[in-house]
Amino acid sequence: MAESSALSVPSTGSSLGFLENAITTFEGVERLAACMAKCGTLPQHLQNKPSDCFRIVVQAAKWRMDPFAVAECTSLVHGRMCYEGKLVAAVLQAMGAIEGRLTYEISGKGQDASIVVTGTPKGAKKPAVLTGTVKDWRTHGNGSPWDKQPETQLVYRGTRQWARLYAPEAILGVYTPDEAEEIRTVEATVVGTDLPAVEPARTGEAPTGAEQKPADPPPASQQPAATTPHRGPAHPAQAAGILLWQALEKLEKGRGKKVLDRLAKLYAPADMPAAELAKFAPKDIPAAKLDGFGKDVAELQKLIAEPQRMEETLAEWERLAAQEGGAA
Repeated sequence: MAESSALSVPSTGSSLGFLENAITTFEGVERLAACMAKCGTLPQHLQNKPSDCFRIVVQAAKWRMDPFAVAECTSLVHGRMCYEGKLVAAVLQAMGAIEGRLTYEISGKGQDASIVVTGTPKGAKKPAVLTGTVKDWRTHGNGSPWDKQPETQLVYRGTRQWARLYAPEAILGVYTPDEAEEIRTVEATVVGTDLPAVEPARTGEAPTGAEQKPADPPPASQQPAATTPHRGPAHPAQAAGILLWQALEKLEKGRGKKVLDRLAKLYAPADMPAAELAKFAPKDIPAAKLDGFGKDVAELQKLIAEPQRMEETLAEWERLAAQEGGAA
């Protein structure tokens, strides 16, 4: 009878078990990602995609969660890796970003439902409250879950929105599916990327019996410049800026753009002419300064419900930048 061998799982005190040791090195993460990519029971968008699985493993390690469980709660929306609302709630617990748990109070039914989300951020002296409605938050489209499960979606969206406002450090840089839909709608306005022009459909018919001939191409000087496909912001800081813009615009039209423009100017070159500085936007921030911009966005996200404090914070940053004689 052949001698059997058992897998030795070290006692680490963590729910990850032997996976905790597997993800302590780059090579370990790479091997685990390659294994995940071959798993036929994972979501379709991760199968045979070791690079995407690598990203999931790294994110799961930051959250101290099982990478396979995290993978099951992901989807691919408009080219973005998105994480389900229920996973966001679990992340708040895993990261110790909240005292106790979030509570939800739903009023009304169906498309008229609204929610109050209450929770106490880690270290805060009093609970933070967020409200929302199906009408304000729902996404549209064929098969939208808001059509069949509006109350459930309110809980998921409320959880994510609360986390964005009061515990941004726990989920900064990741998206939920409804966020990806919203970001696609507004990112050209906030980040400043340009959508390629769409040529109107031709509805006229050629004259009967007439042979259609291709038109002569216009001179090179009149030909439109080649456009790059629109892929949205390339850095999580810019995407976080979009979310801040959205939240502020819901409170007061025009406020989001004003705040983001002021924040962006803190990262402009010190010797930039006034005329150029007036047009400086988040899309113009140098790549080397985007991490700092993202941290400032996270700080302002915490103050969305306190406009006076947000104004004071921005004014203080502008004062310090002026004292230093240039951008942050």
